[in-house]
Amino acid sequence: MSIANMLKQKKTNIKEQVRCFLDKHPKLQNIIDIAIAVTFFALFFSIPTMSFNSRLYFITWGLSIILLLLIATTFILFNKIRIDLIIISYILFCISALISCAFTGFITFNYTYFLLTFFIIAIYEYAKCNRRMIKILLYSMYFANIAFLFLFCLVYNKAIFDFGSTRLGGFFGDINDIAILNGIGSAFAFYFAFFAKRHYMKIINIVLLLFFSLAILSSGSKIAYLFIPIVLFVCIFLKFGLKKIWISFLLVLSVVLIIVLLIFLPPFQFIGEKIISMIGAIIPLPGISDVSPTDYSTLNRLNMISVALEMFMRKPLFGFGINGFQYFGGLTDGMGWSHNHFAEMLSGTGILGFAFYNVPIFYCLYSAIKDKKRISTIFLIFYIVSMISIVLCSEKLFAFPIGIFFAYSSKLKDLLIIDLFPHLKRKIGVVEENSDDFIDEKVTCRRISI
Repeated sequence: MSIANMLKQKKTNIKEQVRCFLDKHPKLQNIIDIAIAVTFFALFFSIPTMSFNSRLYFITWGLSIILLLLIATTFILFNKIRIDLIIISYILFCISALISCAFTGFITFNYTYFLLTFFIIAIYEYAKCNRRMIKILLYSMYFANIAFLFLFCLVYNKAIFDFGSTRLGGFFGDINDIAILNGIGSAFAFYFAFFAKRHYMKIINIVLLLFFSLAILSSGSKIAYLFIPIVLFVCIFLKFGLKKIWISFLLVLSVVLIIVLLIFLPPFQFIGEKIISMIGAIIPLPGISDVSPTDYSTLNRLNMISVALEMFMRKPLFGFGINGFQYFGGLTDGMGWSHNHFAEMLSGTGILGFAFYNVPIFYCLYSAIKDKKRISTIFLIFYIVSMISIVLCSEKLFAFPIGIFFAYSSKLKDLLIIDLFPHLKRKIGVVEENSDDFIDEKVTCRRISI
């Protein structure tokens, strides 16, 4: 027997063994999916609690590897790999980012950009192929946020009622990052407070929203002060829709007036001063600038953004490479970043990398709004607002859940189907959505053959 025939026979035997194993364990997919949900919960909880700690961060990365291995197992055993426009766009981003780094001799190279992009692709592909798991993953993420909120309140206790006079969150890590992670929880709470059908769920999430808001306000993070009202406004417009848009405008105007009145009250004085000083730095009007202290933090970030945009104008196609701002911006001595996702991407990867990374975000937002996917709309807007002060593609791991919202909101047709294991002609459950919304959808499962 030739070597080729021996290899072919061995391959056939392996196929038969895999088929027999799966036939004897019909519930294996459910077990793996449960393991993915539990790992997802543990990973998301570990990001604020462990990933900033020099002794514990390896736990977060270990959970990340376990999650990726479990997802890979589902594709080996059960799912086809489907490559669509979103995945192609992120692959092209990695290629263009590598080219950008090559032009600078790879001195600016940072593997986090590529790892996090790969993570988004993996989460997106898994959620797209297992739409029945999207709701489970989202609940896992929300429960992880609630668990961290409980820990946050336990650590800081009554200090969260100081409303930002003492910035809280440093015990866990970077204060602004902790505020954004709490912001993800607040977005969930906003969503359920507005759209949950059961009254007790509304009440529970209103209470949670109150504590998430206290945790965010206590951080003293100005970007957090921005995305709370914006997410609120989005929920108002989604609640009443175009038919009652005048009600939405009246409610938004009322909320704005309430916020203006609150920031002048003594308990919120510190928050009011930060907001007024931030406005004065962005819009240097005499009436505002004269009554508020100079906001050097905002001025410094505006200066960083202008430097990043100037760098982009010098190399508009590929930029200065990943982390190019740190090395060639002349402001951070190789440390830190421009504190703005869009400016950072333009200066580092040029217009090509910027487009490849961000077009999927804005496409999915458009698709979510068009198809009335309220949960995706809320979160994608939250991410876009957050990107004003962070660099999404390099900022820890809290960006990876964006892949779930891509999978939930997009309806792109597959451009190419790669079936790595065509011999696995198994029957699996496929979710058919009868409703456009996350909490209102009624799903049925039918059995189909791949």
